[in-house]
Amino acid sequence: MVNLTCQCCGFTQEFVDGEEAYKEGWDAPPHFTGYVACNLCPGSFVVLGQTNKHKDAHERWAREGRPEDFEIPG
Repeated sequence: MVNLTCQCCGFTQEFVDGEEAYKEGWDAPPHFTGYVACNLCPGSFVVLGQTNKHKDAHERWAREGRPEDFEIPG
């Protein structure tokens, strides 16, 4: 078992291994090794420099709860 913590929002989830995490939509080892991101915080926001847009989503999650599915920040 492995616990992964999203480096963007801090959400932690337990998986059998990194492969399972990847299949669940995480940017995680063994496929992504530089930045761990949950299924709702893809590392592409960091790479593309759009963390400010994604920050708004985090604020909304704090108010309304973490969504079930990925959403593209506007």
